[in-house]
Amino acid sequence: NPQPKIQAKIRFLDTKGKIKINAIYKIKSDFYDGYANIIKDSIYGYVDTKGKEILFKQFEETYFYYGKTGIAKKNGKYGLIDRYGNELTDFKYIMILSFGFNHFKGILSKDNNHILDNNGKIIFNARNEFNIKSDYFEKDSLLIYEKNVDNKKLQGLVGIDGKIITEPIYENIYFIKDIEFFVFKKHNKYG
Repeated sequence: NPQPKIQAKIRFLDTKGKIKINAIYKIKSDFYDGYANIIKDSIYGYVDTKGKEILFKQFEETYFYYGKTGIAKKNGKYGLIDRYGNELTDFKYIMILSFGFNHFKGILSKDNNHILDNNGKIIFNARNEFNIKSDYFEKDSLLIYEKNVDNKKLQGLVGIDGKIITEPIYENIYFIKDIEFFVFKKHNKYG
């Protein structure tokens, strides 16, 4: 997709206001581990704090956050790449999300997803036994999953090792990050 023509170019300044990188990019992100995502001439890539840029012409989109692994799009599907553009996974996902702690959630379909490590290896749900509802690693690597039980979508908890902690008997499970516990909803009551 072409960049908007009316968008101003962005430059990078240090904490004293001195220009570190000239205004040549139309789109950029914050710096993560010394790199910022950029789009230059409709090509995605990143730039380091010294202005050295890496552009990935072979991909439709790329996004790097923390660590050495990025999310890329090719032929309408997503996969993982390293900072050099080497493919770490097949490009088979309709979306890949950062999942925390250098992990990713690869979404194959609405109810079919994997958890991937930063090397692209599927570390959870390789056989698609669970419909993972968590958006990131929960307390103690517990994941919220959903299953149809008697025509109702119910949720339970499963460990990253695949061991079911709580059967899917709850209408909803919420993780309260600030105080690190789960709230369960069943029959419109919370506990």
